[in-house]
Amino acid sequence: MLTKEAWGKTDERMCIHLIQSFKPEEKITLEEAHRIAKEFVQNAKFAGFQISYATHTDRPHIHTHFIIN
Repeated sequence: MLTKEAWGKTDERMCIHLIQSFKPEEKITLEEAHRIAKEFVQNAKFAGFQISYATHTDRPHIHTHFIIN
């Protein structure tokens, strides 16, 4: 919220939440999934945005949550 207030962007949407997930049978490792996530956030379309992301395994499938400000 501090960043949004500093840039006068406190109206409407506060953030975007995306999830990238892999089927259990895809046999991807946590490290591979996180590398793919890192490449995703480095896309030029996200230039100028703050992005937090975390890859985890609290479900039967590996997935990454992205919060884009």
